[in-house]
Amino acid sequence: MKSQISTKSLKALRAVLPSGAINTIAERLNLKQSAVSKALNGKTKNVNMKIVEEALKVVEEARAQAAEMENKIAALA
Repeated sequence: MKSQISTKSLKALRAVLPSGAINTIAERLNLKQSAVSKALNGKTKNVNMKIVEEALKVVEEARAQAAEMENKIAALA
């Protein structure tokens, strides 16, 4: 599914993507890294919403991992 998403929204999404996220998204969706990068940089007219959805999943996974690590560190104290 392709749709238009604002440049502002894409910029906000890119700001919270963890390191290596573009590669992860590309691998999961069987796309080239350059296609994912172009889509998330707003360089395509219509963004494949599957890319956006996968990016959001990657962000949520990273946040969950960070919370888990914080809990483990807190448990050591």
